[in-house]
Amino acid sequence: MDIPESGVLKVLGLLELLADYERIGVDDIRDLTGMEFNELEPIIDTASMLGLIKIEGHLLSLTTKGKHLVKKDPEDRKEYLARIVEQMPLFKEIKKCLRKEHYISIRDIEEMIESDVDEGDLKESIKHIIAWGSYAEILDYDHNNGMLRLR
Repeated sequence: MDIPESGVLKVLGLLELLADYERIGVDDIRDLTGMEFNELEPIIDTASMLGLIKIEGHLLSLTTKGKHLVKKDPEDRKEYLARIVEQMPLFKEIKKCLRKEHYISIRDIEEMIESDVDEGDLKESIKHIIAWGSYAEILDYDHNNGMLRLR
């Protein structure tokens, strides 16, 4: 199952950078941002997984979907991105569970993804799932009890 490996703002930052170029190499992005490849890789992977960028060798470019996203104002951008996130199998599964149960725990999410994630990355993956679900206004997370619900 595809799981976001990076936060929302980092992906949006990459898209903004790519909007200034038709195609740009990963090394050029490293030079422009000062980020190392291991920092960029999860951002690139998440943007690609969402269909927002195209990767050709070491060159990156915005897809049509990515171009549409960066042209939108912040509120429309959020709505557009929410439609993309809602189509991800992971978020479809989470929504399906929440329609039945109304609340699910972080442990429930961990069980959904544990076969797809290294144990050491589980907490980070959960953090990204909550961030994307919250940004897309799909999920609400209660930090006090560790429960998620549909927004």
